[in-house]
Amino acid sequence: MERDIPEIAELRRHWEALGQGASPERATLDLEAIKALLPQVMLVEFEHDPFRVRYRVTGSGIDEATGYNLTGRYLDEFRVEPFEDGVRELLRQYEEVADSGKSFIGTYQWKQPWAVQLKVPYGIFPLAVHGVVKQAIAIERSYGPVLGHRTKTWKDYVDIHKAGGPSQLDLLNYL
Repeated sequence: MERDIPEIAELRRHWEALGQGASPERATLDLEAIKALLPQVMLVEFEHDPFRVRYRVTGSGIDEATGYNLTGRYLDEFRVEPFEDGVRELLRQYEEVADSGKSFIGTYQWKQPWAVQLKVPYGIFPLAVHGVVKQAIAIERSYGPVLGHRTKTWKDYVDIHKAGGPSQLDLLNYL
């Protein structure tokens, strides 16, 4: 099913063509060839002991969808409710990709402070630097906000979480 998402399939084909079955060198990545995907793409770097994922560069669509410029930030910074499970799953998959050198395409459940849950399709494609997998290019399928709903981004949800949860007005506007 996730392989049917056109953006993920396009990035997968490009990545596979570069490495012929192995993780391609980061330097071989042709950004011009995937120009249309760049707003939804993230270039991440792996750190070890402990394992962490740092966003080196994120596309404008990712930043708009999250409400943050994620460049330079770490995925585990967002390990707070309501994102705990989604971030944990992403970290697990990134670590598996870093260790195996194999790509991963799947979905994760993105909880929101309300009843509606998103199933977010994504792909992670490892990249080597001097023969060692140290980075990955990743893509997520973003979704537009629900009409009439003011809370739209990760930042909005984190701010709501810090303030003690959604107000009754937010819940009424959402329902």
